[in-house]
This record gives sequence, structure tokens and C-alpha cells, in this order.
Amino acid sequence: DEPSAVIRKFQKKLPMDYPTATDTGGRLGEKMGVTGIPSAFLANKEGVIVWQGHPGTLTDADIEKALE
Repeated sequence: DEPSAVIRKFQKKLPMDYPTATDTGGRLGEKMGVTGIPSAFLANKEGVIVWQGHPGTLTDADIEKALE
């Protein structure tokens, strides 16, 4: 729910080489159970969300587990 300029500034501090999205209307975040920003989601091959949290805490192990 942050303006795009704020998000771009954050991304300069914490580079993200994956798709990002904004939720200026607040509905998506509410539906996804987002309680803080930034929030990241990791989906497995079937499209099932297997991890949710702060993007700075996403580890290679989390990603490897999702790829299994």
C-alpha cells in the first residue's frame, strides 16, 4: 500500500530480482493476510504459496524447498 516511488527507493536498498507488485487499494493484501510491508510470497511449481514473510528473510533454502 505504498506509493511506487517509496517502493523503488526501498528496492535500491534491498535489490529484488523477482517480480514485485503494489496494492494501493489494500484489497489484495487483506485477502493474502499481509500484516506488514514489505511482504513477499513464494509459490511452488503448482502455484501454492509455500512461504510468506519479509523479503529480507527469504533464504536460498526456502527457495530450494519450493523448487522440490
